Parts: sequence; C-alpha cells; structure tokens
Amino acid sequence: MAPPVVVAFDPGYDGPLRITISLGTWRHDVDGHQLEELIDGLLVLADRGAFVRPELHPADAVVRVGATRHVPPVQYIWEFEARGLDHRFAQVFRNQMVMYEKVFCPVTHASLEMLRPAQPRLPRPLPPIDGLAVEQGKVYPERSRKLAFGVRNGEVADYATDRRAEVELAGRFDDAALEKFREWFDLWAKMLDCAYASSEVAAETGRCAIWDFGTDILDDVSFETRLGYWGAPECAWDSYVNLVGRVDAEIAKVAEVRIY
Repeated sequence: MAPPVVVAFDPGYDGPLRITISLGTWRHDVDGHQLEELIDGLLVLADRGAFVRPELHPADAVVRVGATRHVPPVQYIWEFEARGLDHRFAQVFRNQMVMYEKVFCPVTHASLEMLRPAQPRLPRPLPPIDGLAVEQGKVYPERSRKLAFGVRNGEVADYATDRRAEVELAGRFDDAALEKFREWFDLWAKMLDCAYASSEVAAETGRCAIWDFGTDILDDVSFETRLGYWGAPECAWDSYVNLVGRVDAEIAKVAEVRIY
C-alpha cells in the first residue's frame, strides 16, 4: 500500500503552502535526517524553476521557506511561499513519499496544502497514476514554453537504460560555473530519484529510478549529466530542461540542450 498522501493545491495558486509529514517507527538512525534532506532538496529545485508552470519562465519561479517545525521522530512541517509552482508538483511529492517509505521508514500521513486559498478546502488523496496521461505528458509539470534555446531529443531504443543530457553554452565557462552546474544537476538526479512514475506499479517497485549520476565537462563550451539507469517517463526531462532555463537566465547563455 502506498503511504497516505493528501493534497489541496489549485492550478495557478501563488501563496503560502504547507507540507506536513508524520513518520512511523524509524528503521534507521538517519531516517529523520534523510526526510529533511529530501524535502529541502525538492524545495531548492522548485525555487530554481524545475517545476515551474509551463506558461512561465523558470526564472519566474520562487519558493521561499519560512517556518519549519520538526519534532522528531514523528512530525515534520515545512511552510513556504511559492510563486509560479505548478500544482502537479504534488504528484512528484507523492511519489517521493512512496520512495522514502520503501527505503527508510513508514509515512503515516503526508499533506501538501494551501494556506491562503480563495475558497478553503480539505486536502484529498491524489488519484492513482493514469498511465495514458503520463504518456501524454499530463501528469507531471510540463516544460516551460518560455525557453530561449532549442532542445533536441535523440532516438532511444530502450527507455530503461543509460541516458545523458548535453548542454551547449553560447560561450566558454570557468571552473566556478562548472561547480555550480554540478551542484544543480546532481541535486536534480539525487532528489528526483523515483519522483516520476508511469504507473502505480512503477512507483511501488521503484521502476522509475534515476541512478549512478554525474555532471562533468565535455569541452570548453559544453557539459553533460550522465545517468547510469533511467526508468522514468520522458516527461521527467522537462524539469532538467527547466533548470537549464534558469542557468540561461542567471549564469551563462545556453545555445542548445541535447537529450540521448
């Protein structure tokens, strides 16, 4: 059984949100720390535009964490202000709770709710993952339609195999920029392991994983992120490309992204 996750997050909502997670009996001494690292990482990626609404640019996304109230070993709460965050982020959050419970300890309750809705409503369980909707890219946040660079997708014979993304910049970059790229895109791979699933079975069995990742230089104008195993649906790359959009806006101009 998947952990109980309930959500109240309307499309187009900008304002304060709250994540509340209650844990069962810990299996490892680090379970609480691992939960904090997971949610903190997801919120950092959200602030960088990984889950921006498609009609906005990744640079328009803002997630600012305010109050956190953690009472180990049972309850963990994050309150944060969000602008431009796609409501379908809720599905990513829910899938991460499935993964967390499989790897660490039971999740007895998890919720994502608006704190200032126009019409207050109680959080409700997300419906089971619709495989057809995943194929059509309708379940998870879509790629921003405001990006200023091209994206090429190479032919892939087997979607459950090694994958990589190459990012070509408009000019040369230095070691400091490379370290920032490693920080951003390795965090993407680490935090979004099992975040994208094509079905309930894929979520339950972990057949939506991202493993053995690394980001490194290709030449003086290009870097790549390598994934040793890719079991996620193709729409998971949208969050990667959105992060590249934030790079383009804030760090270095991007000429093209190529995904193989």
